[in-house]
Amino acid sequence: MKKDKFDEIMSAIKSTYSLPSLPEVINKINDLMDDDTVSVNYIGNLMTKDISLSAKILKIVNSPYYGFPQRIYNLNHALVLLGSNTLKSIIITSSIFDLMKDVMKGLWEHSLFCGLTAKYIAKQINNGKQIIDEDLVFSAGLLHDIGKLIIAIKFKDDFNAVIKLAQEEKKIYVEAEKEVLSVSHADVGYYLTREWNYPASICTPIRFHHEFLMLYSNENIDKNYNIKSITNNKNKLYYSKNYVIETAIINLSDILAKSLGIGFSGSIYVDEIKNEIMEVLSIDLAFLKKIIEEIYYFKDELNVFN
Repeated sequence: MKKDKFDEIMSAIKSTYSLPSLPEVINKINDLMDDDTVSVNYIGNLMTKDISLSAKILKIVNSPYYGFPQRIYNLNHALVLLGSNTLKSIIITSSIFDLMKDVMKGLWEHSLFCGLTAKYIAKQINNGKQIIDEDLVFSAGLLHDIGKLIIAIKFKDDFNAVIKLAQEEKKIYVEAEKEVLSVSHADVGYYLTREWNYPASICTPIRFHHEFLMLYSNENIDKNYNIKSITNNKNKLYYSKNYVIETAIINLSDILAKSLGIGFSGSIYVDEIKNEIMEVLSIDLAFLKKIIEEIYYFKDELNVFN
């Protein structure tokens, strides 16, 4: 990438805490969630000042997808149940909901479906054990294409050129991005979420969700790091070395969302599911068939932010 273009993109990222400027109360909430000394009750009380956001949080936590046995009416209780990373992702994503719909028709549905699918896959793999942080992969799935939004807003002409190139020359979307910008939305999303102080366990899957093999083939990755090899770590939350397992889940969720035709990510191509993904997640074709049959009904949950 030319240095001036890279500097221009990084400057845009550093000046983009929100898309566009979030309401003041939401900016304040985001800041407070990074402060371990601030109580959930304080954040909940502050959040009640944004009636729309409060209503969305309660709608999400009471959705059939989460499946809590009793209805949650207390906002502070909802915040505890959702967790800080999920909450932060929901706040940012709900605030840019309309913007995502305007930038690319179907992008919102694709992003949310990918997040829901990632969480479900992690839940099935966990099988009652705490191996993978399900809310973490939900956040990564929800935000995996956030870089497209930055490019569309800050570099509109380049964004339109990428769309045109991908459609007219039938190029893979990421390849079209690199040809026009010398950078992909995955790179932009990575730097953006780092700027927002998200943990590496979310940023890394965003960065490599189209280039899993690049992460997997890294010489520092132990090829024995897979789900099967760590299931003896009972009741211990586990993050794979370099987050290869989390990245595999986001890669798989992205492919499944595209293959089912839920939403639109900008690409007409559906990648094949790599053998390395199956190996890392210790899954087989029967698992995939079961997942595909069950996640299709998540499309009914895509109105959660409406």
